[in-house]
Amino acid sequence: MFSCGDDGKTFAVIIWNMYTGKVIDKLQGIHDDVRQIATSKDDEFLFLGTALGYVLVYDLTTYELLSPKYIKIASPISALEFNEKNHQLIIGTEDGFIMSYNIYEGEEKLKGMLKNKEFDTIQKEAELNPILACTQIYNLISNLWENTLAKAKVVLQSNDKAKALLLFNTFKNIPSKNKIINKTIADYAEFAKFTKFAKEGKLALAYSLCNTYPAYKDSKLYKALEERWKKTFMQAQKYVLDPKGIESAKEVLKPYRGISEKTKLIQELLTQGEVYKRFRTAIGQKDFTICFELIKQHQFLKEFPEYKTLINYADTLYIKSQELLGKGDTNSAIKMLRILAVFDDFKEEVKILMHDIETKQKFFTAVENEEYDKAYDYMTQTEGLQDTPDGQKLQNKWYSDLAKTNEFAVNGDALNVRKTLKFYMRMSTKATAIATVFAWCYIVQLEDSARDGALQLALEKGIKNYMLHFGLQEQIESYFMLFQSKYPSTKLKLEYLTHGSESMWRPSMIVASILD
Repeated sequence: MFSCGDDGKTFAVIIWNMYTGKVIDKLQGIHDDVRQIATSKDDEFLFLGTALGYVLVYDLTTYELLSPKYIKIASPISALEFNEKNHQLIIGTEDGFIMSYNIYEGEEKLKGMLKNKEFDTIQKEAELNPILACTQIYNLISNLWENTLAKAKVVLQSNDKAKALLLFNTFKNIPSKNKIINKTIADYAEFAKFTKFAKEGKLALAYSLCNTYPAYKDSKLYKALEERWKKTFMQAQKYVLDPKGIESAKEVLKPYRGISEKTKLIQELLTQGEVYKRFRTAIGQKDFTICFELIKQHQFLKEFPEYKTLINYADTLYIKSQELLGKGDTNSAIKMLRILAVFDDFKEEVKILMHDIETKQKFFTAVENEEYDKAYDYMTQTEGLQDTPDGQKLQNKWYSDLAKTNEFAVNGDALNVRKTLKFYMRMSTKATAIATVFAWCYIVQLEDSARDGALQLALEKGIKNYMLHFGLQEQIESYFMLFQSKYPSTKLKLEYLTHGSESMWRPSMIVASILD
C-alpha cells in the first residue's frame, strides 16, 4: 500500500503493509508534489507523476530510485495508468494530452549488442532507460562482469597483468567498470609481496597488506593463512589448560605477534586460561546462565569449539521443542523453552512462544468455564486458536449471529440488533464490529425517516446524535449531502458538530431510534 503527503516543505511516499499497518519503507528522492501513482506488471516498478511534469521510477524489489527524471513533460501530470499487456505507461496531462511509453524501449537492440559484445553501448542504453538494467539481458552482462572480475583476480595473483587486461578488455570502455579495473590492477600490484611475506612466515607484514588491500582476503593464500591460524590457536588453547603449558602456548603463537586483529585474542587467551576452564565446567553442568555471562565478558571464548557445541545444542533444543508442541506435549516443550530463554538468539522468540502457550491454556480454561468474553479476547492474541475446534465453534457462532443482526440492521431495528448481540456486549474485541452494525442500523433509520417525511428538526437531531456516537464517516457524509439538497435552508454543518468515533462507542449508547 502506498500513501503520499507533504508538510509544506518536503514530499514523501511511504510504503506500508495495509494489514499490519507496519511501514515498510519511505521512498527517497522526491522533491515535488506527487499527483499520480501507478505500478507495472507484477508490481516490479513504481511510477510517480508530479505537479511539475516529472515521472519518477522506483524498483519495488529494492525500493531504490532508478531515475528522478524518467520522463519529463511540460504540463502537470493528471493521470497515470499502466497497460500490462503492452508494457506501456500511459500519461495524461492537465493540458489535455495523453501519451504512452514502452518501459522496455530499447530492449530488442540490446540483443544485437550482446551478440557483438558491445557492452559499453548496452551500458549507455541502460543509462538512458534505467529499467533496461533490470532485464535478463543486462543481468547476463552483470553476471559476466562478476565472473570476469573473479577470474582476473585469480590471474593477478599469479602476477599475470597482461592476461588480466585481456580479460577486462570487453569492459574497459564502460567508465564505472574501468574505474574498478584500474583499482583492481593497482591493488594487486602488491600481491607478489604479500605472497613472499606469507611464504617467509612474516605474517604481521602479510596481514598488514591484507588490511591495506581487502581484496586479498578472497584469495586462497589468505584463506590458507586463516586456516593455519585457527589450528594454531586451537593448539594454544589446549596448552593453556595446563598450568605448565603457558610457555608452549606463547611459542606457537609467536608468529602472530604484531597482527592487531589477533593480538587481543592472544592476550586474552594467555591471561585468562582460568576463564576457559570455568566455561567448560559451566557447559558440563549445563549452567547456561554462567556460560553466557562469561561469553559477554570474554569474547575470545567464541573461538573455542565448545561455543559451537553450545549453539548447536540450542538449535537442537529449539527443533525438539517445536516437535513436542506439534504433538501437543506442552509441558515437555515448556521445559526446553525455559532452557532456551537463556540463549540470546532465542530469548525474544521464546518469550513469544511462552506467551502463546500461556494464552492457549487460558483460552481452553475460559471455554471450559464458559467465560466466552475472555475466550474471544484470547483468540485475537494468538494465531492458531481460531483453527482449533473450540475456536471454530466460537467463530461460527459469531458469524451466524452477525448475519442475523445484519437482517435487523437493514430494517433499522436497533432493539433486535441489541437483543441478538447481547451475548457479545461485554467483549472488548467485538466492540468495533458491533459499533459498525449499529452505525449502519442508524443510517437506515435516518434514510427511512427522511423518506417517510420526518420533520427537518427531527432529522437534524438524528444527524447530531449519529455524529456524537460514531463521528464523521463516509455514510453520514453521503446522507448529509442528500439531506442538504432536500433542506437547503439547514444551518447544520458536520464539521462543527461534536464528533464521537466507533472506537469510543459503547453498548450503553444504544437507543431504539437515533432521532430520539
